[in-house]
Amino acid sequence: MIVLPIVLISSIYDNLILFSGKFIGEGELLENLSQIRYLLHYLTVPLLIVVAIELAFASGAQWANKFVRVSSWLLAFGLAGYDIIKNYLGLELKPEIFAGVLRYVPVNANIPIITIIINVFVLLVGIGIWVRTENWRWLFIGSLISLLVNALPSVQVGPLPGNVAECI
Repeated sequence: MIVLPIVLISSIYDNLILFSGKFIGEGELLENLSQIRYLLHYLTVPLLIVVAIELAFASGAQWANKFVRVSSWLLAFGLAGYDIIKNYLGLELKPEIFAGVLRYVPVNANIPIITIIINVFVLLVGIGIWVRTENWRWLFIGSLISLLVNALPSVQVGPLPGNVAECI
């Protein structure tokens, strides 16, 4: 479960850079910090799969055996690698002000397919844990909130709702 704090620290960094944009100002420093922000997102969000599987294991789910637990790491690394190759390598950022927040965004933004896949995966594991334990529904609720909020168009609502939902 050491993975969960890594994901949360990455999300905190993400929000800190968004918050700091107006103080740092447009330029190379904020752009480089934003590059790191995107890299951390692509590397750490897939680790939520590992967290979900470990929670299923902790809840006593028979299917969360050693093979599934090891496979969750392979899947997370595979999705992170895919995201790095598809979205991070060659990433070009441009400054943008949204709701008074200066941030750097991709010139060619893509639909966050990997984030959606991870949310659906964690949601399904959350349902399994809820059914198994009969009262622990928090993983399901958190992943449902994340899935719904991440479906909002960030062009209109900005990145903060999605980041907060991922923390939840």
